[in-house]
Amino acid sequence: MDSQIDVVIQKTAKLKDRLGLLVTKNEYPTNRRSQILLAYHSILAEHHSAIFFLIQNDLCGSAFALARPVYETLYRAHWIAACANETQVNNLFEDKDIFPKMHVLVSQIDKAFNSGNFWQTIKRSTWNPMNDYTHSGIRQVGRRFNDNQVLQNYEKEEILEVLNGTNMALLLIASLFFSFFGKDDAYSEVREMILNYNN
Repeated sequence: MDSQIDVVIQKTAKLKDRLGLLVTKNEYPTNRRSQILLAYHSILAEHHSAIFFLIQNDLCGSAFALARPVYETLYRAHWIAACANETQVNNLFEDKDIFPKMHVLVSQIDKAFNSGNFWQTIKRSTWNPMNDYTHSGIRQVGRRFNDNQVLQNYEKEEILEVLNGTNMALLLIASLFFSFFGKDDAYSEVREMILNYNN
C-alpha cells in the first residue's frame, strides 16, 4: 500500500473513533424523521467502513462502486432533514418513492440550507463518474487491465480521491446529524474537523 494512502487510512481510523464516541454518548428521539436520519447515518458509516476495508484488501473496483451510495445517502439525509414534509416522511415508511430526481433534490437542499450551489456543484462534478463505477461503465471496465492482462489498475490519485471524498461525506452527515438533533458541542467539533481536514 502506498504511503500517502496509508496516511489517509490512519487519519480515517482516528476520525471514525472520534465520531463514534460523539454519536454514542447521546440519546436521540424516535419519531419517524429522526429514525430515518439515524438509519442514514448508520448506512453511510457502514458503506464508508466497507470502502476502506475493500481498498486495504486491494478490491478497489468494489470500493469505487460504493462511492455513489455514500453520496446518495448523504443527499437524501439532508433532504429528509430539511425538505420532506410529514406526508412524505410517512410515505417512506409505506415503501413509497418520495424522492425527487437527484438534480432537483440537490437544488432543493441548497435552497433549504441556504448553501448557494454547494450541493449542486458536488453532484454535478461527481455524479456521472460515480454512476459509471457503480454500474460497471467504461471507467470501471478500463481499470480492469494492466499491460493487456486482466488486472485491476487504479491510480493512486483516484484511490486517494475516493478515500478523502468518502471521509468528507462521513463528516458532512455527522455535521447534519448533530445539528438536526441539537447536539451543539458535537456539531461544533465536527465543523472544526471539516475545516481542518486537509491540515
